[in-house]
Amino acid sequence: YYKKALEKVHSDKNKFKILYNIGVTYFNQGVKLYKNNYEDREAFQSAFKKSIEYLEQARSIEPKNKRILSMLMKAYQM
Repeated sequence: YYKKALEKVHSDKNKFKILYNIGVTYFNQGVKLYKNNYEDREAFQSAFKKSIEYLEQARSIEPKNKRILSMLMKAYQM
């Protein structure tokens, strides 16, 4: 739903929110995969990479937003 919404919004404020939420969703998926099966590194690393992709897009809209910077630090760390 977020990806569909992203195609339809035009304001940067709304794009930021959607990109941030997509990034957080992928991050949470990565954490869940990490906790449930650490041996399947490819699966959780893929989720974290997707998270970073969307979080970086959000950061390009609001580069000084502390929430986005915090989430990016966590995603890169993982």
